[in-house]
Amino acid sequence: MKKLYFKILFHCVFLMGLSLGSLQAQVFITEIADPNNAAGARYVELYNAGDSDVDLSTGWFLQRYTNDNAEPQDSILLTGTIAAKGFYIICANNTTFNSTFGFDADEDIGTGGPADSNGDDNIQLGDNNKNIVDIFGVPGEDGSGTAHEFEDGRAERVDTVTVGKATWNAVEWNIDNDGGAGDGAIDAPDGFDPGAWIGATASDTDAPLATWEPLTGAVNVPVVSDVVITFNEPIENTDASEITDANVASLITFKLTDAAGADVAFSASIDATKQIITIEPDANLAYSQLYYVAIGAVQDAADNETVTESITFTTGDASAKYLILGTPAGGEKYYAGEEVTFNWESANITNVDISVYIPENDAWEAVLSNIDSDGTEVFTIPADAEYGTTYRAAITDVSDVTITDTSDVFTIIATPTINEIQSSTTDGDASTFEGSIVRTSGVVVFSDGSDEYYLADSAGANNGILVFDAANIGGLSVGDSVVIEAEVDENFDLTQLENVVSISVEASGKPVVATRIETGDYDETYESVLLQFVNVEVTNDDLGFGEFEVNDGSGALAIDDRFYLHSAVMGENITVTAIGYYSFGAYKVLPRSSSDIVSASDTVVSGVYTVDNEKDTISDIPFSHDLATFKSNITPSDSASWNVYDDDSTTLAVELNSTKILIVTAADGITMRYYGLDVMAFVSDDATVSSTAYTVDDVEETITGIPFETDLATFESNLTPAAGATFETYESDGTTIATDLQTGYIVIGTAEDGTTTKSYTITIDDPDSNPTLTSTRYNVDLTEATVTGIPFGTTLETFEATLGTGPGGSFETYEADGTTIATDLQTGYIVIVTAQDGTTTKSYTITIDAELLDLFFTEYVEGSSNNKALEIYNPNNVEVSLNNYIMLGTGNEASDWEYNYPFLADEVIAANDVYVIVDDQAIDDMKNVADWIADDFEVGFNGNDSRGLAKLLNNDTIVVDVIGDPNNPTGDYYSVAGIANGMQEHTLLRKHTVTTGNTNWTASAGTNESNSEWIVLDQNDISNLGSVTTPPALSDNADLNFIKVDGENIPDFNPAVLNYTHTLPAGTTEVPTVTWEVAQQDALVTPTVATAVPGTTSLLVTAQDGTTTKTYTVEFVLSTGVQSSALANITVYPSPANAEVNIVNVEQVERIQIINITGNVVYDQPVLGANKVHINVSDWASGIYIIRAIDKNNSSTKRFIVE
Repeated sequence: MKKLYFKILFHCVFLMGLSLGSLQAQVFITEIADPNNAAGARYVELYNAGDSDVDLSTGWFLQRYTNDNAEPQDSILLTGTIAAKGFYIICANNTTFNSTFGFDADEDIGTGGPADSNGDDNIQLGDNNKNIVDIFGVPGEDGSGTAHEFEDGRAERVDTVTVGKATWNAVEWNIDNDGGAGDGAIDAPDGFDPGAWIGATASDTDAPLATWEPLTGAVNVPVVSDVVITFNEPIENTDASEITDANVASLITFKLTDAAGADVAFSASIDATKQIITIEPDANLAYSQLYYVAIGAVQDAADNETVTESITFTTGDASAKYLILGTPAGGEKYYAGEEVTFNWESANITNVDISVYIPENDAWEAVLSNIDSDGTEVFTIPADAEYGTTYRAAITDVSDVTITDTSDVFTIIATPTINEIQSSTTDGDASTFEGSIVRTSGVVVFSDGSDEYYLADSAGANNGILVFDAANIGGLSVGDSVVIEAEVDENFDLTQLENVVSISVEASGKPVVATRIETGDYDETYESVLLQFVNVEVTNDDLGFGEFEVNDGSGALAIDDRFYLHSAVMGENITVTAIGYYSFGAYKVLPRSSSDIVSASDTVVSGVYTVDNEKDTISDIPFSHDLATFKSNITPSDSASWNVYDDDSTTLAVELNSTKILIVTAADGITMRYYGLDVMAFVSDDATVSSTAYTVDDVEETITGIPFETDLATFESNLTPAAGATFETYESDGTTIATDLQTGYIVIGTAEDGTTTKSYTITIDDPDSNPTLTSTRYNVDLTEATVTGIPFGTTLETFEATLGTGPGGSFETYEADGTTIATDLQTGYIVIVTAQDGTTTKSYTITIDAELLDLFFTEYVEGSSNNKALEIYNPNNVEVSLNNYIMLGTGNEASDWEYNYPFLADEVIAANDVYVIVDDQAIDDMKNVADWIADDFEVGFNGNDSRGLAKLLNNDTIVVDVIGDPNNPTGDYYSVAGIANGMQEHTLLRKHTVTTGNTNWTASAGTNESNSEWIVLDQNDISNLGSVTTPPALSDNADLNFIKVDGENIPDFNPAVLNYTHTLPAGTTEVPTVTWEVAQQDALVTPTVATAVPGTTSLLVTAQDGTTTKTYTVEFVLSTGVQSSALANITVYPSPANAEVNIVNVEQVERIQIINITGNVVYDQPVLGANKVHINVSDWASGIYIIRAIDKNNSSTKRFIVE
């Protein structure tokens, strides 16, 4: 019986408040009767304290725990309906009940069940959600002599109880029994009152009571407000029909001012509880307006009818402040770690604070401070937020904390991992999450189709948990990955999940991994964890109750038979996989099935050879036994598997010798044993030698194919004697040990037996007479005897480092005369190669390439997906080999070049042509123009990777062009032509005016369209890829559009007319400022400014083509008139000015105009007789300005500068 106790306890522990339906019904036990004189009249009385009838036939049930049983009898399903404020009598025998009490019980469930207790049993009531809503007594405890014994008497609920309890509480009951409790033994019918109870309340006679929001008479009501009517009980229409969203509006009157006012358009709805009506105006209410709202008569389920009820309220004016919190509104359920969106409405409020009431701290905490009152804000609930059902949110005006709105309570569900549930403890045992609803996840490691299963979130300590889930019996399989929401409970020192709210299977077939530990290491941290104990020995095969004991040397451990009973044998070695468990003060483990206990025996036996399991050897194996014979004489123990391997322990042996290993794997697949093999010795008579470098002929007894000049040590290092044999090299007499190597010498091999010999005659190859020259970089033509393809600037050292000859050959580089050894490298120099024979020579003439322009990038494509490409241009009139170039690259963050990308061997770029590199996953349109379809990361860039082009010269890598800066340690995306992230998702096309590479990416990228070397095109624009861009013809337009003098256009200006005369007022000494505009934007103007008045300013215009020019002249002459003295005395200061400019002596001036350098009038005002004019120029653009002072007959100009 001990193993059932843990499971039974699940049925009597729960959290108050989990089953809303049960709490609303308020059905509970009020009396249990065992009459002293009429055992057949026993009964259980239920009472419904709620205001609605409850249909018990929907799954309500009674159960009895007989005497001290920890497991209940089968549930008895109830069949009737219990009226609001009414009773339901369940008896054991209705005939006896009727004859005793004079009326029928509501239901007869027969004898031997929950209604037929003799006073020492425990009774519980369950609802249609399988929740235990009420209990009498303590399961597993016989009532005799306890506070819950009612033998020959009765147990009656005290009158203060209003709801059932799932945990027994003695103070809630009045007990009478034959042991002297209460009134002692009681006879029926006088001592009993079925169908009555001292705590029963009268029938409902009160009409529903409404609460309004806003309250009647309220002022400064926000214009965005709804009207909410909340009743204290469910309501219906007065004809008993249901009030729905479709008809609730017919009960409502909404008017301006009073009942006779104009109608206010609205919509209305009623919530699912039929207690809350929300009236929502179709538009915002008017400011400072009196409103009238009324609701017609409604009634409750007891037909108690209300009268028409109304309120009035007044909205605030347009300047009134208000805050209305929309969400959270109350009633929501959130999860720790997820985002919550706060929504609100406000008026005339700039900033708000948002705070949350934290139940566990019993305090409000600010979560968002001084934020804009824009109506919405997202907040992430802390991942470690604790479970609570009374969280609340509040929003408050920062400038006036009296303006605030608070939500109703909402719930936050904790989201710990299984490990956190199990490891979070203050006493080393009980979880700190006890009593909390949590959402967690794990993989099912055991499920036998009952109401319990085990989950794990990974291997290791504290990573398993037991779940009791009566609603999901048989619904899960091992390997299901689930997300579960349930209550954490401690039951007999075991942490578990129960009262499951929800569970979902996210995936199936997940691997189930056991945690491997030693038997002595098992403790509290491995509770409910799937464990594995490898190669343990059964040290006690019968601990009683189907249990046995194992030990791996670290400590004893009990194996429980709760899920699987194993027939243990003393001394057997097994591997056990089981779930950690604890009961009756002892740690135990629970194997799940027969496959969880497998043999760990890893030995073999043989009737032919000697097997030593202490030394792990198999000896006395005859040399004549081959591998097949050996295997036929080996037998493994208890379903173990085995095979013979080479000494690397992984390669299966194909022959048998003493280097081999026999490896046994026990049935558990884990326990292994390695046997060394001892094969009896054999002495060989093989005296041969072999070689992988030379030709050894065992028939002719010769060794040939030995290169000329091979020395003795090299020769002998390339010979291998037979197993156990040796060899020696002798001169041709066969007795003198050789100290050099010559044709005719002899190699004598001696076998392992020490007597058998074999002699081989040596023949050395003749010396090589071919004066061949090779190069790893340049082009060597053996027929023409030339060396070409040598880049301009290559040094002699670099050149010679790439050259090679045939076997034993040598070379020297000479000047053109063929006798003077070269110290540099020039075209016409000669390389003379001498063959191995020392006499045969050949001369090769050197030709160095002409000095070429460097290659450079002309297009970069960073398209979608893998549509990436680079284009390289050859600006030379001859083809260029890519053997002398390499690409460089970086990836994301870098401080210098990280990768080298060599070009394909012997690739060239034709004269004035391009070379295109395309990703091998790019679209066909790009591959069709590619010269190189790259399968590595040559073009694997994404906007913050740089690429460089470098030439290889004299062992140096010289960068000649870059796209992107290799020094980019933060991985920023590159900008081009002022376009942010220009290298990301764009095509870059080099301007045709660029004729060489640029290693300064900042200069190359530029800061705008004009100064950048690149044109930034849309992503996936490949219209130019693979083609050479021809530059457009340069313009010969050298015209000007206009010429201005002191900001005023020269009258009748004509681009074809080159010379102009401009008359200045008499007495003018300052040279006027001349400005202009070119007709073609790339034309260049070179001005020559007059040095005095009279004088001439000339403008030399050079067209874009650089050759076409025009010269315009403006001749300044003075008027023959007399300048007004009023204008001559004008003074302007300060200049430069930055805040204010003063113009003085202007009494006779009628008007002042100020013109900027572009000719626009920026100031034009009459003087009105003042001596001084002050003008604020603090916000004027820096530059030259012209002041024109005007009187009746003349005008005069002055200049000043604004800085």
